[in-house]
Amino acid sequence: MYRNMFCLFGILGLAACGGGGSDSGTTSAGNSLQDPYSSNSSDYQPSQLRSSFIYSNSTITGMGSPQNATTIVGKLTYERNSERDVYLTGEDRFVILVDGVEVLPEMSGSSYYTFNVSEYGNNYEITWYRGDDVIAQSSFDFVPQAFDITSTYDGSAMNYTWSEQSNHIYTFVYPSLYCTKGNQSFNMSYSPTDDWRDNVVEGGSLSLELDAAFNTSESTLRSQYDSCDSTMDIIATRSDMTLVNSSPNMTVSVWAMTTDTQNIF
Repeated sequence: MYRNMFCLFGILGLAACGGGGSDSGTTSAGNSLQDPYSSNSSDYQPSQLRSSFIYSNSTITGMGSPQNATTIVGKLTYERNSERDVYLTGEDRFVILVDGVEVLPEMSGSSYYTFNVSEYGNNYEITWYRGDDVIAQSSFDFVPQAFDITSTYDGSAMNYTWSEQSNHIYTFVYPSLYCTKGNQSFNMSYSPTDDWRDNVVEGGSLSLELDAAFNTSESTLRSQYDSCDSTMDIIATRSDMTLVNSSPNMTVSVWAMTTDTQNIF
């Protein structure tokens, strides 16, 4: 459905930790314990692990009919290296409840655990258990609503419009341009700020000039490539959402995300 979960967690990582992941850094209870150098959660003490979850009401628009999926995706990482993904093993498990009803995860061989959930729930609960012990727990309500993007290209700028909802904040995330000709390719992303969360858009519309964003023009691109596509991610969050988190071992992001791809030529 969506490009993949690596993209979602990549966006979150860029905002939360600046991208990197080294084996030095934060000071915590887990930091004083020996590193087991394992991909199995049962080899770690809970304090050595961090759980991350993204609720995403994701939509694809632009080239083809709109598609939508609503998921909660979770993973574990080693607290001293955010790039070391850890699998749930032993007595560790994630439990997702929507309005008190448990949602079972999709079968997957990866370290990402995906739960298909309703976008119309009133309350969402996420719990990380080890046996009968609760390691970390979060709950939230008032999730952001899905939205479609209408996009046009006028020869010099990509233009995007959508219907704004009350109590929603809209932000654009690293739009990209991808061009190809045979084995040659051009791939570039753009952001006017270091943190995508600062790219707030008001009024339900956004215009992005090729020259300003990518330092090029259509004529220049046509002289070098056979085709070019642009991709834009718009994220909506809610200002009135209540998020309750019981532990620093768990981080939760909640958003509606629409990805629009349009053909430049």
